[in-house]
Amino acid sequence: MKKPVRIALCCICAAILAFSAYKIISIAAEYGKAESVYEDTAKQAVTVVETSQSDASKPPITVDLAALQSENSSIIGWIYCEGTPINYPVVQSTDNEYFVRRMPDGTKNQAGSIFMDYRCSPTCQDTNTIIYGHNMKNGSMFASLKSFSSQSFYDAHPVVWFFTPAQTYRVELVAGYVTSTSSEAFEMFTDRENMLSFLNSAVSKSSFVSTVAPAGVEQVMTLATCSYEYDAARYVLIGSIVPIEGGI
Repeated sequence: MKKPVRIALCCICAAILAFSAYKIISIAAEYGKAESVYEDTAKQAVTVVETSQSDASKPPITVDLAALQSENSSIIGWIYCEGTPINYPVVQSTDNEYFVRRMPDGTKNQAGSIFMDYRCSPTCQDTNTIIYGHNMKNGSMFASLKSFSSQSFYDAHPVVWFFTPAQTYRVELVAGYVTSTSSEAFEMFTDRENMLSFLNSAVSKSSFVSTVAPAGVEQVMTLATCSYEYDAARYVLIGSIVPIEGGI
């Protein structure tokens, strides 16, 4: 190989490596910025409530959603799972693409937002309320959903909380498993009978055994994140939505 050709190839390789390094550093910087923004938002909006074991049915936090919504109307709620990194505002758009790579204020960021399916009522009036979040390598966003593949993790974290301006919901977890993007977990069920049929199927595939009986479930919430067992794989966490009396 002639020297000029070798020099040209070396230059191309160096340029590719430099660009790759730049992209990696840029993405890492975006992730760091997103984590900082979400932490600051939680500090401003969330207050931890001192509860005893006998108060386990009550929300462990309060959220100032009015203040958040006064600054950003895209925020429709807050999701929290005690003892995990899940402590985020939930946003909603007119499609399921906008917030995939955007922060709640619309700023472009690879970390994206936790967002509700555009088909769903933001006040959890549907038979299936679907919420999406990235499976981040740093453990943030919905990365901890995959931890529910362990029975011991479920036993320690059997409940997710969802706060809206009008109502607080206790989401009692029923099943969690790997599925595809074409799964019925992402369907808007037309009636409770179809939902219960889905839920019984979900329980049979679940990576943990829940204490919640499907027969008593009125509505479900589906939390979804990327999984990597195959193309378009998702880990979904299914819970029974229970309104908390007097809770907002």
